[in-house]
Amino acid sequence: MTFYLGTHQPAWLARDLGVPLLVSHRRLAGRASLPRATGPWACDSGGFTELSLHGRWRTTELAPELPIIPVLQGQSISDYHRCADLYEKHGIDLAALLLVGVGSVCRRQHTIEVEHIVRSLAARNLRLHTFGAKILGLSRFADVIASSDSASWSRRGRYVPGCSPSHATESNCPRFALDWYSRLPTSPTDEPGQHSARPEGSRRATMGAPRGGATQRRAA
Repeated sequence: MTFYLGTHQPAWLARDLGVPLLVSHRRLAGRASLPRATGPWACDSGGFTELSLHGRWRTTELAPELPIIPVLQGQSISDYHRCADLYEKHGIDLAALLLVGVGSVCRRQHTIEVEHIVRSLAARNLRLHTFGAKILGLSRFADVIASSDSASWSRRGRYVPGCSPSHATESNCPRFALDWYSRLPTSPTDEPGQHSARPEGSRRATMGAPRGGATQRRAA
């Protein structure tokens, strides 16, 4: 399973941190120049923000060459499968795609419910990316997903004093982020403190659609 470290700092793309990164399109938009990525990364399209600001999702208009992955949304298991059925009804073979996103799982408190949703979707032979799944949840269903992401380290870091005079807190500290990443329990056999979120090669893809849009990129 590939795990993307979420960050608010686009400059990290140019640093050789040794882990895949997830950066929001909202953090990249408007920059005079873009950092040259040194490794695998994904760009979250910021779908809901796009809709609220512009009334439509513009990512495919701004970058039509990027492969945008569909995202399944819902509350219950039946909601997610109804969403998947709608894609299929419109001629999109989800099982043939590189990735299919699973949205609306960020910060859910009922981990077992999320596990049931994810495993039921995986039974449709889909390669899944779970957006912002709780770390405890990953330890339950990492064996049936292709990838996931989280920036929860940054929220935690807001309440930790900075490690240097230039850091008031650890919310944007790469050292703190990588230490958090190294402790991820990301398979059903992992114990807290172990880590198995290994990159699975250098693919170029896109994770996108409202909440979920992310464009997975690879350094050229």
